[in-house]
Amino acid sequence: YYEAPIVAPAPVKKGYSFHWDKTPESNMPDHNLSYTAKWTANQYNVFFERNGGTTEDGSDISAKTVTYAEAYGELPTLTKTGYTFDGWYTDAKEGELVTDTAKVTRDQHHTLYAHFTPITYQIRYENMEGAENAQDNPTEFTVENNTITLHNPQNKTGYTFDGWYDGTTEVGNGDMITKPVTLKAKW
Repeated sequence: YYEAPIVAPAPVKKGYSFHWDKTPESNMPDHNLSYTAKWTANQYNVFFERNGGTTEDGSDISAKTVTYAEAYGELPTLTKTGYTFDGWYTDAKEGELVTDTAKVTRDQHHTLYAHFTPITYQIRYENMEGAENAQDNPTEFTVENNTITLHNPQNKTGYTFDGWYDGTTEVGNGDMITKPVTLKAKW
């Protein structure tokens, strides 16, 4: 009724802030009123947990600002020795993949987590010259295996095994492999 106090409601919409299209009256005037809520998408900080990875260009990627309901935009690509970069995820272990075209659906500051898959490197053995390679020698390796254990080939009469070599470099127990390798027996 006329001159009654007016309390404008505060509408809520996930990920948005609002304002009225005009300042609401505090008391009812002698005519009808109409107000329209104007919505603005909120901006949030996204933090990046690199999980040991680095950017290809060495740039800092600690955080970026994103807008609710819009695409994340360009996301950094990481490298990590011995791993393939799988992308950014919503959780450290599992989660959903977030791409640069994915829409921001979280209505708060949040963290994206880098996921990596270890590269499987093949190990070949050569120069056996009639000897038998030990069955326990690994045929593949990942950086998550930490180190390898190599066993001596067997049954080469009249020769002494002098080690496994990658070119001129001896490869022994406890060494880490970060590329496909052909190990040659030295007699």
